[in-house]
Amino acid sequence: MALEHVAPTLEELAMTTDIDGFSCMPGVETNLGELLTTAALAKPQGICLETQDGCYTFLQVAQMADAIRKVLRKALQSLELPTCGAIDLSSPDAHTRRADEHVVTIVLERGVQSIAAVHAVLLEGCAYNAFDVGEPVEKLRSWVEVSQPPIMISNESTMRRLNITNVTATLGGFPRMVLDVDLALKKASSTALPLRPAHAPEDLDRLAYLIFT
Repeated sequence: MALEHVAPTLEELAMTTDIDGFSCMPGVETNLGELLTTAALAKPQGICLETQDGCYTFLQVAQMADAIRKVLRKALQSLELPTCGAIDLSSPDAHTRRADEHVVTIVLERGVQSIAAVHAVLLEGCAYNAFDVGEPVEKLRSWVEVSQPPIMISNESTMRRLNITNVTATLGGFPRMVLDVDLALKKASSTALPLRPAHAPEDLDRLAYLIFT
C-alpha cells in the first residue's frame, strides 16, 4: 500500500514549534508514553535524558519503559483488574475514574528508572502517583489510603531507605502488589523496538496523574 503524503494545513504550520533544530508539529499521541515511543522510533539515538549516571537515548528509555509495562500488565491481569480497552470507554463530563483507570504509585529515587516507570504506567492506560522518597513514610501511607493503588512500583533499596520491611503492615490493604523495577529491567531487550502507539482518541480523556497538595 502506497503512503499518501498529506501537506500540513496553515493552522498546523502555525502551531509548529522548533526544538533543538527540529520542526515539531502537533501529533496524534495521547500521552507522554506515546511521545517517547514516537521519538524512539524516529530518532532512536537522540539524547532523551541526562543524569549523574550518564546519558540515555530515546530508544534506551523506551526499552526500559516497555519492559516495566509488560510486567505491569501481567500484574494487572493476575489481580484480575481490567486493562486498557477492556471496558466501555465513555467518559462523563465530570471525570469519574473508569474501571480500567488504575492508580499506580511510583516509589523510586529520581532518575532514569522513575522516568521509565512513569512512561510505562501511562502506556498501560493507568494514572501515576509519584512519591518523593525524601518524604516521611507517614505521608506515603496517607496517599495510599486515599488513592488505593492496586500496584506500587519500587525496588529493594528504596524500601530499605523508607524502612519498609512489610508493605501490608506499614501501608495497609493497598497496594495489593509491589513490582520490583530492578527485576523488571533485567528482562529489558537491548535490541527490541517499542510497539507503535495506539493513538486511541478516547484515551485523551484518561486520568494520567494523581497529585496530593
